[in-house]
Amino acid sequence: MNNWPTLALDLMAREPVAMVTLAATEGSTPRDAGTRMFVTPTKTHGTVGGGNLEFLLIDQARRLLASDLSCLQQDYPLGPLLAQCCGGHVRVLIERLDAASCLWLDPAAAAEQTGTPYTLTADLTGAVIVRAISSGWPTGVREGAAINATRRQPWTRLIEHIGPVSAHLHIFGAGHVGTALAAIAATLPFRLRWTDTRADLAGTPALEIHLDPTAIIATAPPRSFFVILTHAHELDYQLTRAILRRADASYCGVIGSATKRARFLSRLAKDGVDGSSLTCPIGGGLVTSKLPAAIAVATTAELLVRLESVASSEFGGAAWRRANP
Repeated sequence: MNNWPTLALDLMAREPVAMVTLAATEGSTPRDAGTRMFVTPTKTHGTVGGGNLEFLLIDQARRLLASDLSCLQQDYPLGPLLAQCCGGHVRVLIERLDAASCLWLDPAAAAEQTGTPYTLTADLTGAVIVRAISSGWPTGVREGAAINATRRQPWTRLIEHIGPVSAHLHIFGAGHVGTALAAIAATLPFRLRWTDTRADLAGTPALEIHLDPTAIIATAPPRSFFVILTHAHELDYQLTRAILRRADASYCGVIGSATKRARFLSRLAKDGVDGSSLTCPIGGGLVTSKLPAAIAVATTAELLVRLESVASSEFGGAAWRRANP
């Protein structure tokens, strides 16, 4: 779930919740600074990298929930002490979420929903934490988390410049491959919209039914990612032509073969559309398997490679930090 404040609010409505945040990292670490995990008395949501560090932090979070403390700081080398061989160093903030947390979680959830960058701060005095939120970032600042101390020095402030997920991914088609791809994409740093034209698929979770999916293309944000896997070749072509006519897609991929690609390129040329950016077949030739799940995994890899290549220039930062938890 990319909108982590909404997840926090949903959890808080049901049971006590502690939020674990990687406040700072140094050297080789499983996740970046700013990564979060939510811990309740019985469950966990998200991951800060797994292994013994995560088990220890879950235990610490549950101890916090059982105490009268509001927060605590931890400092861990990822070496022999934790039986981990990363070799890096992490500084961690664990805090209890309560009714007062809604004052900053609600606007954070709204910012995540709209894709608006925002700044989140935490001021710590002993075991007391005060949170604040503001829209936007200071001039010249890039996405990331930072504390006001160097390694092993005490710190009293955590500042996070947060860029919500802003890469839009449209998947057309809810066949076997489309269903497998949508399930994977929903866990990644994409704003996913998944559509199909077939009314009998209505009620499929997260799927929208649209009789004219080409109309969606006209309203898609610039630099969107598109994957076309419908049940009809002609519909595939109409969607492809509409996307490439925009000339601003970060990715336009169509399921098919080399023969299908050649036919589409010929038709596109006759229609006066530049087809040079078309990806068909999808999956980059990473696998030869025709299993729907295998095609979905290979296509996901192709999408992620493309996302990483455009994230810094187009979306303002490292895409992976924005997939929290």
